[in-house]
Amino acid sequence: NKLRDLPLTLESDYISREQFHLSICNQLKHINQSSGHIVVFGMAGSGKTIAVCQSVRHVVINENCFTPHGCYWIKIGNITNQQLLAILRSLATKLGIINTELIQSLVEINAKIKQFLTGNRNLSNVLFVFDDLWSEEHYNYLTFANKSITTSRFNHARIKNTHICIPAMEELTEDEAIEIFDKRRDHDNHYQLTNNKFVRDVIHSCRGLPLAISIIAGLNLRHDEDWQDVTKIVTKSNLPIELHDYDFNLFSTFKLSVDQLDEHSRQLFRLLGVFKPVQIPLQSIISLWNTEKMMVIALLKKMHRRSLLKLVDGDRPYCILHDLIIDYLHQPVDPQQSLQQYSIILSAKLVDGYAIRCGRKWSTHPHDAYYYRYVLNHAIQADNSAIVQQILNDFKWMRDKFQLDKTICNLCLDISDCIIYLKKMEITSWQQYQQLLELLQRHEFWFQTENIDLLQVLLTLDYKIDWIRQRALELAQENEQHYWKIVRLVHYHKADAVIKPSKCKAIGNSSWIVEAKVAFSNPCYENLRIIGSENTYEENSQIVIMDYKTSEIVNQIPVPYSNTEIVNVKISADGHIVAAEYHYGQWEVYLADNSKILNFMEDDQKLQQPRFTTLEFCPITHNNCNYMLTLCKERKQVKVWRIDRNQICDVNKQFSIKYDVISVEWASNGRQIALWYRNDTSGQHNRSKYADDDSQLNEWQIKVGHEINIEWYTTFIKIDFYIQIWNLQPWQCLKSLQVPSLITKCTHQRGYRSTKDDKDGFYLNRIYYSNNNFECLILMYEKFTGLLLIENSDLEVINYSDNFNTVFHPFVKRCDHVVISDNQQWIAIITRNLYYLLKVINGRIQSYATISCPSKWMTSIYIHDNRYFIYDCGTNLINEYDIQDEQLQWKILDKNGMVNVADSDEEIKDLERFKSTTTSDKIDENEIETIDRSFGYINKIPVQVDLIQIDDICKLEVYNCNKEIGAKESDIVLKQRYSQCFIVEDLQSVIAVGNYHPEQYHPGRYRYGMIIQDTAATRKSNRSFRYFPGRDAYSELVLSVIYRNVDNTLIIIMQE
Repeated sequence: NKLRDLPLTLESDYISREQFHLSICNQLKHINQSSGHIVVFGMAGSGKTIAVCQSVRHVVINENCFTPHGCYWIKIGNITNQQLLAILRSLATKLGIINTELIQSLVEINAKIKQFLTGNRNLSNVLFVFDDLWSEEHYNYLTFANKSITTSRFNHARIKNTHICIPAMEELTEDEAIEIFDKRRDHDNHYQLTNNKFVRDVIHSCRGLPLAISIIAGLNLRHDEDWQDVTKIVTKSNLPIELHDYDFNLFSTFKLSVDQLDEHSRQLFRLLGVFKPVQIPLQSIISLWNTEKMMVIALLKKMHRRSLLKLVDGDRPYCILHDLIIDYLHQPVDPQQSLQQYSIILSAKLVDGYAIRCGRKWSTHPHDAYYYRYVLNHAIQADNSAIVQQILNDFKWMRDKFQLDKTICNLCLDISDCIIYLKKMEITSWQQYQQLLELLQRHEFWFQTENIDLLQVLLTLDYKIDWIRQRALELAQENEQHYWKIVRLVHYHKADAVIKPSKCKAIGNSSWIVEAKVAFSNPCYENLRIIGSENTYEENSQIVIMDYKTSEIVNQIPVPYSNTEIVNVKISADGHIVAAEYHYGQWEVYLADNSKILNFMEDDQKLQQPRFTTLEFCPITHNNCNYMLTLCKERKQVKVWRIDRNQICDVNKQFSIKYDVISVEWASNGRQIALWYRNDTSGQHNRSKYADDDSQLNEWQIKVGHEINIEWYTTFIKIDFYIQIWNLQPWQCLKSLQVPSLITKCTHQRGYRSTKDDKDGFYLNRIYYSNNNFECLILMYEKFTGLLLIENSDLEVINYSDNFNTVFHPFVKRCDHVVISDNQQWIAIITRNLYYLLKVINGRIQSYATISCPSKWMTSIYIHDNRYFIYDCGTNLINEYDIQDEQLQWKILDKNGMVNVADSDEEIKDLERFKSTTTSDKIDENEIETIDRSFGYINKIPVQVDLIQIDDICKLEVYNCNKEIGAKESDIVLKQRYSQCFIVEDLQSVIAVGNYHPEQYHPGRYRYGMIIQDTAATRKSNRSFRYFPGRDAYSELVLSVIYRNVDNTLIIIMQE
């Protein structure tokens, strides 16, 4: 079949317009020889689609053009970008492209199809026919086609240089019109058509428009008076409805034909206006009309003869309504009704018809594509929230829809529309459907196989969402098909949808040495400015200040010292003052626009070479002045400075404490200062990071250069941390807080408590303070990072150590860095080179999303409003992300309120502790993290495999799903960490896949380690091997693993 989906144009129904037909055929033959694109444009109803279909059919069948694959016909219409994406995904599937569910944008799908066609020479000569293209923007996403012909109502200016433009012959000649009249009239109608003034008047009155001529031909006029009446009606000047491009009464032409139907047929025909401008299956019309099949077919044939619709017979009959006739049918019969009211009535009639026919058991309705594609849309238009929820609760209906569509994308779009509708109606059930949508979107890539059962997937991928699990179990028990049992829950994060950068901009010229950090001004004042560095350690090293909006370099400040590292850079809120730290805490402060150095003034005296451990600009200005704070080199004095004109002035806002300050920073609102310290006076802890085992302790001794007192160290790490909050105006200490330096898990309840036992405790590494909309601490412990909301209290010191398990709410494991937005709506975290964005509402983390980063050398993060910036020091690029991007998929926290973070791929060395544990029952359930899950048949037995991690140990658990719940067949400890697992049915084995880094690590070269386990036995065929795909073939995501028995080959399919 070379004419894929090309509409039929039977000679009994249509004429061939020779000149128009020849013009299109000649251009088609021309692009067949080379390549090119054709656009046939003209007003609606001018016969563009018919002429193109006739011409394509002729050159493909009779001229043997576009061999060997012929053409693909694609109906576009007046659609959104999201709808076009669904259409192109469907086309990609027809072409043979797999994993289209992973594609989330039009740019990607266009590139994917183009790449596929380029790599398949047999398809390079295929012709794509795009029918009724409205949006000029959509041409950008159809460039994959090497050869194409498009029909459009519009002659867009931008395509004139890239397309061969053929104007439609909008007016039929008298001979062509008479030929159509002759085709449609009854055999007993011998009215003289040629050389007839009245016939000629009718043709001229409707401007020879093919659609109007066809409708009039269906009237079967027999007398002069009949033709004269038609002319009067068509030429009426008082048009009830204004139609663009038509200066005659086209809708009255339609009305003439409709009025000739009997009253009952007329009412039924008007109901057809409910349908979209697509193929309408016979089954949907039967449901709408609530009429017997034979009667429906007879009525449709009558309407076909009148050219009111086109009926296509066959195994699955369907009809097509012209867009203009659908527009006519949208007009209310009652002039008192609005278009919206009439649309609701029509949709309600169709939905009620569907409900009556299937008895509200939605999966039992006779299968037709229109029903499954649009029933939810019509239920929303009918404002029938009850039916919307009934269908969304019918997983069998969803299963059948998926099997009919052969993609999960359309179902996800429908559920998304329903969620928007239910939220608008303030129906709370939208939240549970949001859970279902997130579940399906997270596992879109699983729905690649046509015969996969959606109900089975919902049973297997249960996320402890009660209503989904319960409904799936009920339907599974009703169904005669055998379903596997649920063995255990899975926290699955493979192929998370991620947002990609919307902009990338370079900061200066990067040398081979990785550059220092960057800093951002506050965009609330002027254009966003960014400060960075380039050529560190070289003679021409300098500070670079860039205007982010224009990408222009504002200034380049040479480093005053040769061969000096630029350790850190800072920029003021308004972007006019910058600071750079050189060796040994030496800071220089400059005017950003002219490089002038600003001096620190104290008691009207210039400070000579002041050194600070910390220098921070205030995130806002006060009375148009910039402020900054410093922490002295000895860590015991904090001071606030005002930048006044061309100098830095002491404002007598300072304090000193006898303890070493670990860190000091501005609060997010710019009106308070937060510092934290331990009340220890030994002064030794500022020399190095805190050690947590003997090996690190020995390393610390070497770095410090002398031995430390072990007794002091053991005591020191148990001392609690104190946080002081100081107010800028008036200058005073607002509150003091106490938090534990060591925490451990609670024994008999969830949460963590303070402890003094350093063997099992987790150390506090970092504290973040924020106080814009609510006041909170983010505490970064050794293995957990959590949120602590600060309460109002009159106590001199608010001690959280005693009730820590009730106030500390961990939200992520093993966090490396945290950034809180100024408005406290977002928290960004980095963990194991993975980036997550957390949404915060009323002081509670509600959901999170994954951010895609081009490399693993990210050093700086900044969030302002809905813009999220990450600096990649490896490429010297600023990557900007739009937090409101519709592609960003928000996921709910797990049952413990945690972000489900993927594990890194470092090699595991400690196996003994795990091997000593014989059953997973001895391990706390919270310590078990399911990384991946796979299911399949081995020797016709349904098998489920869980790839799990307990602390730092990775293993495979294999279950026989025919046996009782929890029947474990084997338990395999893996010698390295893996990220995915697959059941390969033909090989009857389990494949675990993960990244492997050799001992001599070379950047850019990655290796895959795999272990194969025969699931039918226990462990006797356990073997492992390593695969080296090379740098170009590297991918962190394996889509599937296939075994080819013919040559004993294991095929690994990876995402590009």
